[in-house]
Amino acid sequence: CSPKTISIYRDALEEVLLPFCANHGAERIDQLTERHLNDLTVSLLDGTGSRSGRALSKHTVHSYIRAVNAFLAWARKDGETVTGKAKLPTLGRRVLDVLSRQEIQALEDAAGTERDKLIVRTLADTGMRLGGLLGLTLNDFRGDAKRVFTLRVHEKGDQERLVPVQPELYRRLHRFAEKTRRESDSDRIFLALRKSRRTGQFEPLEPSGVNQLFHNLAELARIHK
Repeated sequence: CSPKTISIYRDALEEVLLPFCANHGAERIDQLTERHLNDLTVSLLDGTGSRSGRALSKHTVHSYIRAVNAFLAWARKDGETVTGKAKLPTLGRRVLDVLSRQEIQALEDAAGTERDKLIVRTLADTGMRLGGLLGLTLNDFRGDAKRVFTLRVHEKGDQERLVPVQPELYRRLHRFAEKTRRESDSDRIFLALRKSRRTGQFEPLEPSGVNQLFHNLAELARIHK
Protein backbone atom coordinates (compact mmCIF):
# COMPACT_ATOMS: atom_id res chain seq x y z
CA CYS A 1 0.00 0.00 0.00
CA SER A 2 1.05 3.60 -0.49
CA PRO A 3 2.20 5.65 2.53
CA LYS A 4 -1.00 7.70 2.24
CA THR A 5 -3.20 4.58 2.41
CA ILE A 6 -1.26 3.27 5.41
CA SER A 7 -1.65 6.63 7.12
CA ILE A 8 -5.44 6.59 6.59
CA TYR A 9 -5.73 3.09 8.05
CA ARG A 10 -3.51 3.97 11.01
CA ASP A 11 -5.47 7.13 11.79
CA ALA A 12 -8.78 5.30 11.42
CA LEU A 13 -7.79 2.65 13.95
CA GLU A 14 -5.56 4.53 16.40
CA GLU A 15 -7.14 7.98 16.36
CA VAL A 16 -10.79 7.15 15.64
CA LEU A 17 -11.78 3.57 16.51
CA LEU A 18 -9.73 3.03 19.68
CA PRO A 19 -10.78 6.30 21.39
CA PHE A 20 -14.40 5.54 20.46
CA CYS A 21 -14.11 2.06 22.01
CA ALA A 22 -12.57 3.50 25.16
CA ASN A 23 -15.38 6.03 25.52
CA HIS A 24 -18.02 3.33 25.11
CA GLY A 25 -16.40 0.69 27.31
CA ALA A 26 -15.76 -1.74 24.48
CA GLU A 27 -12.66 -3.80 25.24
CA ARG A 28 -13.18 -6.59 22.72
CA ILE A 29 -14.23 -6.68 19.10
CA ASP A 30 -17.30 -8.78 19.83
CA GLN A 31 -18.61 -5.94 22.02
CA LEU A 32 -18.85 -3.63 19.03
CA THR A 33 -22.42 -3.96 17.89
CA GLU A 34 -23.79 -2.50 14.67
CA ARG A 35 -25.43 0.23 16.74
CA HIS A 36 -22.05 1.17 18.23
CA LEU A 37 -20.49 1.35 14.80
CA ASN A 38 -23.31 3.43 13.35
CA ASP A 39 -22.90 5.79 16.31
CA LEU A 40 -19.24 6.08 15.34
CA THR A 41 -20.21 7.22 11.85
CA VAL A 42 -22.67 9.77 13.23
CA SER A 43 -20.16 11.09 15.79
CA LEU A 44 -17.61 11.79 13.06
CA LEU A 45 -20.18 13.55 10.92
CA ASP A 46 -21.39 15.80 13.76
CA GLY A 47 -17.91 16.37 15.21
CA THR A 48 -18.38 14.73 18.62
CA GLY A 49 -16.12 11.85 17.64
CA SER A 50 -13.36 13.77 15.86
CA ARG A 51 -10.10 14.86 17.48
CA SER A 52 -10.67 18.48 16.53
CA GLY A 53 -14.27 18.52 17.72
CA ARG A 54 -15.33 19.70 14.27
CA ALA A 55 -17.64 17.87 11.91
CA LEU A 56 -15.76 15.93 9.22
CA SER A 57 -16.73 15.84 5.57
CA LYS A 58 -18.63 12.83 4.26
CA HIS A 59 -15.66 11.87 2.10
CA THR A 60 -13.28 11.89 5.09
CA VAL A 61 -15.70 9.89 7.22
CA HIS A 62 -16.21 7.48 4.32
CA SER A 63 -12.45 6.84 4.20
CA TYR A 64 -12.23 6.25 7.95
CA ILE A 65 -15.24 3.94 8.12
CA ARG A 66 -14.07 1.94 5.12
CA ALA A 67 -10.80 1.36 6.97
CA VAL A 68 -12.65 0.34 10.14
CA ASN A 69 -14.81 -2.12 8.21
CA ALA A 70 -11.73 -3.53 6.47
CA PHE A 71 -10.18 -4.12 9.91
CA LEU A 72 -13.35 -5.84 11.15
CA ALA A 73 -13.46 -8.05 8.05
CA TRP A 74 -9.82 -9.00 8.63
CA ALA A 75 -10.56 -9.79 12.29
CA ARG A 76 -13.54 -11.97 11.32
CA LYS A 77 -11.39 -13.85 8.82
CA ASP A 78 -8.76 -14.29 11.55
CA GLY A 79 -11.29 -16.06 13.78
CA GLU A 80 -12.64 -13.19 15.91
CA THR A 81 -16.35 -12.84 16.62
CA VAL A 82 -17.50 -9.72 14.81
CA THR A 83 -21.16 -8.80 15.25
CA GLY A 84 -21.38 -5.47 13.48
CA LYS A 85 -20.42 -3.42 10.47
CA ALA A 86 -20.40 0.35 10.27
CA LYS A 87 -22.69 2.08 7.82
CA LEU A 88 -20.90 4.19 5.24
CA PRO A 89 -22.16 7.74 4.67
CA THR A 90 -23.80 8.23 1.29
CA LEU A 91 -21.63 10.18 -1.10
CA GLY A 92 -23.05 12.29 -3.88
CA ARG A 93 -21.55 12.08 -7.33
CA ARG A 94 -18.96 14.79 -7.87
CA VAL A 95 -18.67 16.53 -11.21
CA LEU A 96 -14.98 16.99 -11.89
CA ASP A 97 -13.83 20.32 -13.28
CA VAL A 98 -11.31 19.19 -15.89
CA LEU A 99 -8.79 21.20 -17.85
CA SER A 100 -9.42 22.12 -21.47
CA ARG A 101 -6.88 21.34 -24.19
CA GLN A 102 -5.95 25.02 -24.27
CA GLU A 103 -5.32 25.05 -20.52
CA ILE A 104 -3.20 21.91 -20.71
CA GLN A 105 -1.13 23.50 -23.47
CA ALA A 106 -0.79 26.67 -21.38
CA LEU A 107 0.56 24.63 -18.47
CA GLU A 108 3.06 22.88 -20.71
CA ASP A 109 4.16 26.18 -22.26
CA ALA A 110 4.66 27.65 -18.78
CA ALA A 111 6.96 24.81 -17.76
CA GLY A 112 10.61 25.80 -17.86
CA THR A 113 12.23 22.37 -18.25
CA GLU A 114 11.62 19.36 -20.47
CA ARG A 115 11.03 17.30 -17.33
CA ASP A 116 8.16 19.54 -16.24
CA LYS A 117 6.71 19.72 -19.75
CA LEU A 118 6.70 15.92 -19.96
CA ILE A 119 5.02 15.58 -16.57
CA VAL A 120 2.17 17.81 -17.75
CA ARG A 121 1.82 16.17 -21.14
CA THR A 122 2.10 12.56 -19.92
CA LEU A 123 -0.52 12.99 -17.21
CA ALA A 124 -2.85 14.78 -19.62
CA ASP A 125 -2.48 12.38 -22.56
CA THR A 126 -2.48 9.07 -20.71
CA GLY A 127 -4.72 9.74 -17.70
CA MET A 128 -2.40 7.71 -15.48
CA ARG A 129 -2.28 8.33 -11.76
CA LEU A 130 0.47 10.42 -10.25
CA GLY A 131 1.92 7.37 -8.51
CA GLY A 132 2.12 5.57 -11.85
CA LEU A 133 3.91 8.49 -13.46
CA LEU A 134 6.48 8.83 -10.69
CA GLY A 135 7.06 5.07 -10.70
CA LEU A 136 8.09 4.96 -14.38
CA THR A 137 11.58 3.54 -14.87
CA LEU A 138 14.04 3.23 -17.71
CA ASN A 139 12.76 -0.30 -18.36
CA ASP A 140 9.09 0.58 -18.78
CA PHE A 141 9.16 1.57 -22.47
CA ARG A 142 7.43 -0.82 -24.86
CA GLY A 143 7.49 -0.41 -28.66
CA ASP A 144 7.13 -2.77 -31.62
CA ALA A 145 7.48 -2.86 -35.39
CA LYS A 146 3.81 -1.89 -35.80
CA ARG A 147 4.55 1.45 -34.15
CA VAL A 148 2.43 0.61 -31.13
CA PHE A 149 3.99 2.39 -28.18
CA THR A 150 3.10 1.76 -24.54
CA LEU A 151 4.41 2.41 -21.06
CA ARG A 152 4.36 -0.24 -18.35
CA VAL A 153 2.71 1.51 -15.41
CA HIS A 154 2.97 0.24 -11.85
CA GLU A 155 -0.37 0.50 -10.08
CA LYS A 156 -1.52 0.00 -6.50
CA GLY A 157 -1.15 -3.46 -5.04
CA ASP A 158 1.84 -4.37 -7.22
CA GLN A 159 -0.37 -4.46 -10.31
CA GLU A 160 0.88 -3.42 -13.73
CA ARG A 161 -0.80 -2.30 -16.94
CA LEU A 162 0.30 -1.12 -20.36
CA VAL A 163 -0.75 2.43 -21.20
CA PRO A 164 -0.85 3.47 -24.90
CA VAL A 165 1.23 6.54 -25.73
CA GLN A 166 1.26 8.69 -28.84
CA PRO A 167 4.48 8.18 -30.89
CA GLU A 168 5.68 11.78 -30.47
CA LEU A 169 5.23 11.72 -26.68
CA TYR A 170 6.85 8.29 -26.53
CA ARG A 171 9.91 9.59 -28.39
CA ARG A 172 10.14 12.64 -26.14
CA LEU A 173 9.97 10.48 -23.00
CA HIS A 174 12.49 8.00 -24.36
CA ARG A 175 14.89 10.75 -25.41
CA PHE A 176 14.55 12.44 -22.02
CA ALA A 177 15.13 9.15 -20.17
CA GLU A 178 18.24 8.32 -22.17
CA LYS A 179 19.94 11.70 -22.69
CA THR A 180 18.43 14.49 -20.62
CA ARG A 181 17.71 12.75 -17.34
CA ARG A 182 20.20 13.64 -14.60
CA GLU A 183 22.77 11.17 -13.29
CA SER A 184 21.38 9.12 -10.44
CA ASP A 185 21.57 5.70 -8.85
CA SER A 186 17.80 5.54 -9.23
CA ASP A 187 16.28 4.13 -12.42
CA ARG A 188 13.22 6.37 -12.15
CA ILE A 189 12.58 8.65 -15.12
CA PHE A 190 11.48 11.70 -13.16
CA LEU A 191 13.96 12.98 -10.59
CA ALA A 192 14.26 16.05 -8.42
CA LEU A 193 16.08 18.99 -9.98
CA ARG A 194 18.42 19.37 -7.02
CA LYS A 195 20.63 16.85 -5.28
CA SER A 196 19.54 15.62 -1.89
CA ARG A 197 21.59 17.02 0.99
CA ARG A 198 21.31 13.67 2.71
CA THR A 199 22.50 11.42 -0.13
CA GLY A 200 24.18 13.80 -2.56
CA GLN A 201 22.09 12.19 -5.34
CA PHE A 202 19.26 13.29 -7.59
CA GLU A 203 16.48 11.42 -5.81
CA PRO A 204 13.15 10.30 -7.36
CA LEU A 205 10.60 13.08 -7.56
CA GLU A 206 7.99 13.01 -4.78
CA PRO A 207 4.23 13.68 -5.14
CA SER A 208 4.63 16.85 -3.09
CA GLY A 209 7.10 18.13 -5.68
CA VAL A 210 4.60 17.56 -8.50
CA ASN A 211 1.81 19.22 -6.52
CA GLN A 212 4.00 22.28 -6.01
CA LEU A 213 4.97 22.22 -9.69
CA PHE A 214 1.34 22.37 -10.82
CA HIS A 215 0.57 25.09 -8.30
CA ASN A 216 3.38 27.19 -9.76
CA LEU A 217 2.45 26.43 -13.37
CA ALA A 218 -1.18 27.28 -12.75
CA GLU A 219 -0.13 30.66 -11.38
CA LEU A 220 2.09 31.31 -14.39
CA ALA A 221 -0.61 30.20 -16.83
CA ARG A 222 -3.29 32.10 -14.85
CA ILE A 223 -5.44 29.00 -14.46
CA HIS A 224 -7.59 28.83 -11.34
CA LYS A 225 -9.72 25.73 -10.67
